[in-house]
Amino acid sequence: MLTHLVHAIFKPIGVTNFASQMFGGMILGMLWKVKGIRTIFFTADFGVETLETAALFGLCMFLFLMRVKMDLNVAFRTSRRAILVGIISILSPMLVALAVYQTYKEPHHTKTSLMELSYFSNFEDIKVNLSPYAMSMCVNGSTNFRFLLQYMSKQAFCIFTLGILVNATIIPILVKFLYNPNSRKYTAYQKRNIVHLKPDAELRILACIHRPEHVSALIDVLDITCPTKECPNVVYALHLVEPAGCDSPVSIAHKKNENVVGLSFQHILAFRQYEENNRGFVTVNAFTATSPPKLMHEDVCTMALNKQTSFILLPFHRKWSIDGSIEVENNVIRNLNCRVLDRAPCSVGILITRGVLDQRRKSFYSIGMLFLGGKDDREALTLAKRMARDPRVKLTVIHLITDEDGGNVMDWDMMLDAEILRDTKHSGVSNVCNRTYVEEVSNSGPQATRFIRSIANEYNLIIVGRRDGVDSAQTRGLSEWSEFPELGVIGDLLASTDLDSSASILVVQQHYVH
Repeated sequence: MLTHLVHAIFKPIGVTNFASQMFGGMILGMLWKVKGIRTIFFTADFGVETLETAALFGLCMFLFLMRVKMDLNVAFRTSRRAILVGIISILSPMLVALAVYQTYKEPHHTKTSLMELSYFSNFEDIKVNLSPYAMSMCVNGSTNFRFLLQYMSKQAFCIFTLGILVNATIIPILVKFLYNPNSRKYTAYQKRNIVHLKPDAELRILACIHRPEHVSALIDVLDITCPTKECPNVVYALHLVEPAGCDSPVSIAHKKNENVVGLSFQHILAFRQYEENNRGFVTVNAFTATSPPKLMHEDVCTMALNKQTSFILLPFHRKWSIDGSIEVENNVIRNLNCRVLDRAPCSVGILITRGVLDQRRKSFYSIGMLFLGGKDDREALTLAKRMARDPRVKLTVIHLITDEDGGNVMDWDMMLDAEILRDTKHSGVSNVCNRTYVEEVSNSGPQATRFIRSIANEYNLIIVGRRDGVDSAQTRGLSEWSEFPELGVIGDLLASTDLDSSASILVVQQHYVH
């Protein structure tokens, strides 16, 4: 118990369990000098019984924790090959031991001993070859033997022990602060975003679900990405569940014809229906991940990396009621979104649902895209263009510029912005009737705020780039009033409770290749 207590205190700074055990031993050694404690725990009459009781209690606690963490349902979902390997691994040693026992079993003890000696005498020839390996076991106890044989003084032994303790304490702490493998764990060395997708490439999207109300909103957004036979969508629906009771962290891949039970039933059924409605255009793969809130981002980023997705779609942590008031907030979802934005191996989008997105009830679907410039805005515009392939979608691209922008290209970033806006500006010439390009002059943050508030109710969905850390004249001074930095300045303004709007917002962050 003392060792676990010490380890719980020092674990956050990177101290290993070995160093915690040494600290625990040192504390017990100092406690032994206290007369009151020594007479209670280290007496000749009750010392052994006390230690045995503590050891038995620790064993019971260990077995109890192992049972709590065990999920017996996983055993029934195991494949036949794994079950066969497990049975053979248990039965084979038992059968071999039984056969050997029957062969060498003798009724007389003397003959049995002679048989054992004759059996082990066969190893006499290989003892010389194996003798060097005994050195590794002898080295472990050489220090203690030297101390017992008085070849090493107490002072030297204490210095030697303190040196080991310092190495076991300082080095892990330095490694923890100087090297963080998790920062590059999900690093993708390919450009996994929508901008760099080929025109005829499939779009792989990871959609994360927490609550039932997230399903319909996510499916509606996926539906307006305009999947076609030439450019299909591959959707990975991931239901994130917090463990409860004796549930252990586990990841389950649901098969196509599998009868799903439990919390994931309705979610997976809805995505299966979405796949059925778009047969040949959409492929859905459903998963359920049960993990603690602090590790949920690991499941999301690992799946995005393994499945080579180009876009992660996350729901916002705030839910609005019909009258526009805030109904519920979930900080677990917000923390997950922030961690995914920091570590994602592909582009990320946060969907803020404030109204009904279902386009199947409407003759057309109005989308507004606010473009200020930068890689996040280019990613958002590329996604909006993909949605505009659907003739039922009407896209309006609003380019916020300043009076100083005279059309001069000043740097590489502005050149990329001009290139991606070229076909949108000339949409009328190319006979693209469902795209509109508008330029709006905005020289300050308050001026941009007034304009954004004026158009908030003109669209069903507004797409913006996150633009984290990017300062411009249109957003200068607004970041100080930002409530949710993960949405960026414009996204936070559109998601504000002060804004009376029923339009949903999609905040996009482009993947950055390290």
